Amino acid sequence: MSSSISFNPMLTTSAADTFLLSTAGYTQGDFLADPAARMWLVEGQVVNTASAPLWAGIPVTETTPASGATTSSTPTIAAATAETNITAFTVANQAYAGVIVPGSTAPLWYAGMTMSYLRLGSNARIVVAVDSGAVSALTGAATDVTVYWDFVNNALTNSGSTALPVKFLGIDSNSKVFTYSSGSATWSVGSVAIIQI
Repeated sequence: MSSSISFNPMLTTSAADTFLLSTAGYTQGDFLADPAARMWLVEGQVVNTASAPLWAGIPVTETTPASGATTSSTPTIAAATAETNITAFTVANQAYAGVIVPGSTAPLWYAGMTMSYLRLGSNARIVVAVDSGAVSALTGAATDVTVYWDFVNNALTNSGSTALPVKFLGIDSNSKVFTYSSGSATWSVGSVAIIQI
């Protein structure tokens, strides 16, 4: 009788093809599971004067309802135009009203629609697009690295004028990234960053 066993009882295995490479990665606009951050999920109305739709994983500016508002007490959100007016990031979690228009594969939220978002300071971990030119500089970077937002390409980057008040948590290059162009919204495989806001 031997004092050791002939197999590893702690070995982690999986059935063939249950975790393919194509299922790895993240999706832009998701926030990672966290019971505390989930409680900070807010829903706001896309401002009626929005000239372009919103999508998940971009920074927005939140405006509180007007004093004495009778029609709605819901805050409004609009796409942020500078780092200094970013107050929140949109997310797809529980944002059920997104519309997938003909010729698109990803949901959009238009003026007057409601969308989920998380405010800065919520400590939520969210997934955002990262600029392809910043991937090598941010790969393996410390969590306190300074990051910025590129408003032209709607992506996180490693250079700019005003730093974002977020913690950088990593990069994944095999994820679903959102692309918007001339009214069409599509998903493609690309790089995303995980940030704590």
